[in-house]
Amino acid sequence: MALIGCSFAGETSNYGIVKKEAFQLVSLADRYYLEGDTESALAVYKEAFNKFSMIDDLEGKVLSSLYISGTYNVMEQFDEANEWFDKASNYSEGSYESILTLTKCEQLYQRKNYEEILNLISSKTIESYQNEIQLQLDSYELLSAQALNKTIESLRDELISNYNSNEINTVPEIKSFLGFSIGKSYFYSGEFSKANQYLSEALSIDKELANTPAIAETLFMLGLNSEAMGDITEARTYFQRSYESYSSINSFRKMSEIEKKIDSL
Repeated sequence: MALIGCSFAGETSNYGIVKKEAFQLVSLADRYYLEGDTESALAVYKEAFNKFSMIDDLEGKVLSSLYISGTYNVMEQFDEANEWFDKASNYSEGSYESILTLTKCEQLYQRKNYEEILNLISSKTIESYQNEIQLQLDSYELLSAQALNKTIESLRDELISNYNSNEINTVPEIKSFLGFSIGKSYFYSGEFSKANQYLSEALSIDKELANTPAIAETLFMLGLNSEAMGDITEARTYFQRSYESYSSINSFRKMSEIEKKIDSL
């Protein structure tokens, strides 16, 4: 019993010592990281994490886990990066959400996973962001939107090149699919007139082929495009025609989806 009593006072003193040593290790790891020595940085960040764990320092465990996750991400060891990020998230117990979100955005941006960044930011309703963090998140959102749009444009240019090739004209099924894909990409880029052009061309080919599923899907896409252009009457007509096409092939799930869409107009 005496030993336990003596160690209690020592533990309080030891807590401060260990925490100081842990932060010193973080500083050393930061230096390695900035010098580009990620292997050494990773090893020292883990030492720091172990120190924080010894004294069960919540903030230290969260931050050191994030440093480890970030280093693995830079090393393109994404499974390990995700594992340590999840550890940080679990340790946080609902706190540090803004830091966790910002860190995840940074990692996803390094991986060029722009769409997931936009989904992540749009799903958050955090009211406690500090101004600096909010600005950084806004920046990631803007950069991701620009990068994703650039990726879409690059893919679309390739699709248009194939769409206009002589070889494709001999295979109407593929030409229809390409036209639909190009039109859809223009729709999501907000270029509705061009979207209407390619979708209408795809619809004409689908009708010649009597491809009912494709007709139904293209009509629905044309309805969305008309709605986005503000022509609700035309949108309703396209949705109704899409509904009839889906009805002819007993696609009840899509019929239900379109019914809800028409009711919302």
